Amino acid sequence: MSAAIVCLGNELVGDDGTGPRVARALSALPLPDGFELIVRPNLGLDVVELLERWERLVIVDAMTSGRPAGTCLSIDLDDAAEMASCPSCAHTIGIPELLQIVLRLFPDRPRHSVRVVAVEGLDLDTFGVGLSEPVARALPDAVERVVDAAGLPARLVQQARAAARREATAPRTVHDVICDR
Repeated sequence: MSAAIVCLGNELVGDDGTGPRVARALSALPLPDGFELIVRPNLGLDVVELLERWERLVIVDAMTSGRPAGTCLSIDLDDAAEMASCPSCAHTIGIPELLQIVLRLFPDRPRHSVRVVAVEGLDLDTFGVGLSEPVARALPDAVERVVDAAGLPARLVQQARAAARREATAPRTVHDVICDR
């Protein structure tokens, strides 16, 4: 099994930093061969290349769905694609729109091979470093869902949760983010 875990977000915009924080927690784990951790500010049509290289793809991001802040979901390919507001549009593309395109390009791809792990953000509009309290509390749940969705060994769950708790409370500054520390 090979899998890519793609963590999206911008740590300079509050809860949008969820993906990079999950990535840092996961980077503390001994990931087996065949698993790659990727951090990006956003995801575009380059997901096609990722789907060709990896058997499984897990996308991690903050979301705004109207649920209570800190709600953590693991969403399959079909459910995520159904959330698309403009499934045939490639401008200002979001994850649901992108996955709708993936369904059209790869109609035979197994539906379990793409998952989205998302945490409902409280503030995704204000510049500032640090997660809101409900999102920070949800980080251990998010990394556990990523471990499961990626097919990582179950023995890593406790390690992942502990790393996420440390990451959720780790002080970060603008300098840390810009210098990628």
